[in-house]
Amino acid sequence: MVIALNLLMALVVAVVFAAILVYGFQRRAAGPMAGFLFFAVILFFAAWAGSVWITPIGTDQLGVPWMTMVLVGLIVAMIIAAVGAPAPAETTAPDEEGVEPPTTVGWGCGLLFWLTLAVLLIAAVARYTWFVTPTPQ
Repeated sequence: MVIALNLLMALVVAVVFAAILVYGFQRRAAGPMAGFLFFAVILFFAAWAGSVWITPIGTDQLGVPWMTMVLVGLIVAMIIAAVGAPAPAETTAPDEEGVEPPTTVGWGCGLLFWLTLAVLLIAAVARYTWFVTPTPQ
């Protein structure tokens, strides 16, 4: 039950900060919904892994370290906002030149995305399986 609540809270934090990035700061990325899904996935896994490894800050609500998730999500969102490019201004090309097709993100960025997700997922799952401290009875 605690794991499900951790996942739910991480999802809420990720959706809120991804919405702020995409619609508030006008940051865009490759993928559906102008990068909203890209940002939400990165923030979800970062908040989840951070909350299970970092010592909880403040009080836990139903066993969920919500303040830790919010702080990890905020830090990762600030890094993305600082590094990510703002939405480009839409320019129209003259009729004789035609419209230039949009460029795609290089395969290296895709590889880095999947590698980051794999490392964060392994870190979170490892905390629940291999690094569990037994509770005294």
